Amino acid sequence: MRTPLREPFIYRPIRQGGGTWMKLARGDVFVHIALPDLRVHSRNPAFRFSTYNFFIPMKHQISFLLLIASLLLGMPRGSAAPVATDAASEKVFAANRAQAKKAWDEDIKTFGKDFADLEKEYQEINANYKSQQIKELLTKFIEKWKKGNRVGCATLYLAQKSGGELREKLLLQCAGEFSNAWYLDGTQVGGLGRLYLASHYKKAGKQDEVKKLVEEIRKDFATSQNHSRELIVDALKELE
Repeated sequence: MRTPLREPFIYRPIRQGGGTWMKLARGDVFVHIALPDLRVHSRNPAFRFSTYNFFIPMKHQISFLLLIASLLLGMPRGSAAPVATDAASEKVFAANRAQAKKAWDEDIKTFGKDFADLEKEYQEINANYKSQQIKELLTKFIEKWKKGNRVGCATLYLAQKSGGELREKLLLQCAGEFSNAWYLDGTQVGGLGRLYLASHYKKAGKQDEVKKLVEEIRKDFATSQNHSRELIVDALKELE
């Protein structure tokens, strides 16, 4: 299936998963161009998908080829700046995943032989995240297991599915009791929960609360990420 490609032509698709379009000149991303079709294949495990297929409208084809030419001809192979940026980002994301693994191990210690049942229930709920019964399923899970890393993750999920006072209550739990819970992809409940809470307060006109949370995130959650491997501090401008 071909996807219509809009400007910026290759920047957004290839950046998914933390990559950079400059890697086109570095050997781990390959581009096959047979206009109007473009296929991008990556061997980098950080990318969400290994292959992207695009359709380039006629009116964009010349601009696209000029972009590719300037990319391949204008960037020296020895240029280190983009690699350094990627390396720094990967170091942060790797540290986050390591923290998530520790939180996972703590759940194993806490629940012992029951951990397998807990994780099975959580994954079943996760697989039905768009179900109309998702709030009921998450509530039952939280009430049954009460504590631990996965309960923190479930609480943030439930907050996302809720509104009003209940949403605020759950997000406050995420920022407090479950602040050090982690999804296995390296997303911290405390960081993302604070971001959602700040957004909730902004909509409610509680600017003092927003300012307080923004300061907390900048100070204590500067390396926290979301599920798309983006630092949450990058989203703070929309709240200020």
